[in-house]
Amino acid sequence: MNTKPVYKSKIVWLNILALIVGIAPIIAENLKLIEPGWALMIDSILSLIVGIANVVLRVYFTDTPIDTPKSRAKIADAQLDELQDAQE
Repeated sequence: MNTKPVYKSKIVWLNILALIVGIAPIIAENLKLIEPGWALMIDSILSLIVGIANVVLRVYFTDTPIDTPKSRAKIADAQLDELQDAQE
């Protein structure tokens, strides 16, 4: 099983972008750059868009897991099983 570094994950970058864009309306409202209440509506719309984009990326574009301790443990377990099967 091949893995990739976290920084190559489209889903991770989408969520980082969502965090940055999600904070912007709150800051803009506090700085009186937008009318009160608009921040909530903008954040709701962004949440919907990010949710849909996450599903699309996950279902249609993701086939390589990112490299995490959990994925490394699964790879090690699979390799151990293969060795045990070969010895039998």
